[in-house]
Amino acid sequence: MKRCDDGPDQGALTWLREFEAACRARDFDAGRLMFAQDAVAFGTWAMAVHGLDNIERERWRNVWPRIRGFTFEPEPEIRTDGETARIAAGWRSEATGPDGRPFSRPGRATFILARREGHELRRSAGRLSGRRRPGGAGRV
Repeated sequence: MKRCDDGPDQGALTWLREFEAACRARDFDAGRLMFAQDAVAFGTWAMAVHGLDNIERERWRNVWPRIRGFTFEPEPEIRTDGETARIAAGWRSEATGPDGRPFSRPGRATFILARREGHELRRSAGRLSGRRRPGGAGRV
């Protein structure tokens, strides 16, 4: 990944780390500040979700309380072009299976961030996908 202390890549990396922290802390308010109102999300838990209120309700509130140790890989792929940034990153977390035992939950994420009206980068679209529970029963 191209590193630049104050360039657009660094802004996107900072966004990713702040989102990681919001997820780990189950801080829905902090997460909301990072997303555009008209954001679109795709993933394992909900196939297509439109709008920030729906993303919080259908994705975050169904997943964040059920996982622990959510962490993005240390070297995500970041591409910037003017007012947009694209991020592709692997991630890991731990969840609890139906048998009550913890299991590792790897996944992948893609984000599109857009600077709007001169404000900081906010997510406008993206996908977070993870592995199903052991045995394929349900989603975490």
